[in-house]
Amino acid sequence: MKTRALTAAALSAFFVSAVPAQAVSIPHPLWLGVEEIWAVGAGGGTPSPGTAGVPFEISRKISQTGSRYQRVSASWRELQPDDKFPSGPPSPTSWTDANFDQTAISQLDDAVRAAADTRPATGFGLQVLLQVESAPYWAEDLTGRPEIGPFADEQNNYKGAWQPRSDAVKALAQALATRYDGNDRHNTYGRLLPKITAFQAWNEPNLSTHLAPQTGPGGTLVGPRMYRELLNAFDQGLHDSGRTDTQTVAAGMSPFGQPRGVVQGTSPQIFAQGVLCVQKVGRAFTKVPDCGPVHFDIWAQHPYDIQGLPMRPADPKGKNGLMADIPALRAAVAAGVREGTVLPAVTKRFWVTEFDWWTNPPSLQFGKSPGLAGRFTMDSLWRAWAAGVDTLFWYGMRDIASWSGGLWNASAYPATRVGLTTQILAADKAKPSLRAFQWPFREVKGARPYAWGIVPCRLAGQRILIDQVIKRRWRPVTHGNSFESGVFQIPLSARGKGVGRWRARAPVTCGGTSPEWNSAW
Repeated sequence: MKTRALTAAALSAFFVSAVPAQAVSIPHPLWLGVEEIWAVGAGGGTPSPGTAGVPFEISRKISQTGSRYQRVSASWRELQPDDKFPSGPPSPTSWTDANFDQTAISQLDDAVRAAADTRPATGFGLQVLLQVESAPYWAEDLTGRPEIGPFADEQNNYKGAWQPRSDAVKALAQALATRYDGNDRHNTYGRLLPKITAFQAWNEPNLSTHLAPQTGPGGTLVGPRMYRELLNAFDQGLHDSGRTDTQTVAAGMSPFGQPRGVVQGTSPQIFAQGVLCVQKVGRAFTKVPDCGPVHFDIWAQHPYDIQGLPMRPADPKGKNGLMADIPALRAAVAAGVREGTVLPAVTKRFWVTEFDWWTNPPSLQFGKSPGLAGRFTMDSLWRAWAAGVDTLFWYGMRDIASWSGGLWNASAYPATRVGLTTQILAADKAKPSLRAFQWPFREVKGARPYAWGIVPCRLAGQRILIDQVIKRRWRPVTHGNSFESGVFQIPLSARGKGVGRWRARAPVTCGGTSPEWNSAW
């Protein structure tokens, strides 16, 4: 390498002097969030032994990751169960506890309060994305539901997917938006209910384990139309609450159409086009006649590639939904806005509402080594940002027996959420992926190479030093400032192109030294 290092004088003055403005456009943000699978708390006003502080401890650890958001997933079947409401709740749009199973709604309240309450003793001021799916039987249209065969067995194993009724979906959305409107409402146990603005309608709706059927007689594709109706009902319910600050998050699709064991599935790009009422002819999108519109604010995707690599290219067949396929999905959404089939007719934000890399241990089959998973994490965050994603959620704060994508190696694998204790959480060990998630950094090759990253303090104007290994020693080679949200994009000299080891440095109060990036990886 022939990269010139900064002088000692420049280095000593670096963190106390002004830094020249960078000659690049202002980069967009990449906000982070985490979902913990067992986040829904003890509930019922009387926590089980050892579980009293679990929601609080989960949100505390999520806040330590530098996240802005916490995704909380709720089962509609648990909130308004069939055994309590055989024909549905007596007041479907009511926000009160009487409209819900009291244990389930109290568990949800506990998780939301621990995440979003701004009082230090009770919460961490995180923004909550509330995702809801899985309809009770009373809220399903059971017409055509199979009674025997493998598809019937699947639906019995994954209850709540069959043809959710739009009127019931709309009422649920209205009740939740009202309950969590931040207007000093309290539940039965006197706990303040914080404000939620982002609500996600369903999870991975392109799979029949979540939304069924995906196809009708003769193989006709029906899943996208059904989801469009569900999404419109959900969005209308949020607005029927009288609020003007809600955001409807759509989709969050599985990256592949038919993973093992799923009887029916639709490839995410095909599913998205069906929901959005656009079709691709050659390289251009056109409007599907007599279709739509669909209403939402944010489109989401789950670009997992657990068995692959971050640099996997875009699907040439135009079907998958991995990280490299996000530009194609964004183009479909933009086409719907342009053609008037997507409303409101404004540019839509794009979120990744589930993503992670598995590690070995504990997954012998699919896990990467902890160090490799950390490197993949930094690479994937950059790829998401480069594709136009402005918010990304890591799925699984800690490992569970069936999912090894946690940021912490789990100290124990309780079978249910009530088996999780603060003592178990305290014994978890951080993986390298956690530091990579907190302080992502990498060198980006190209005609105009640059160093990219996000400083943990998330400050605009933070001075950042870029180091490179030269003659076996770390030497400072350039510097710059972070922009709003802490993202930085600092040009590198063309002399520095090629194989090299890189890192970024900020003051200790803003994260200190980033993980290393080696361009030979």
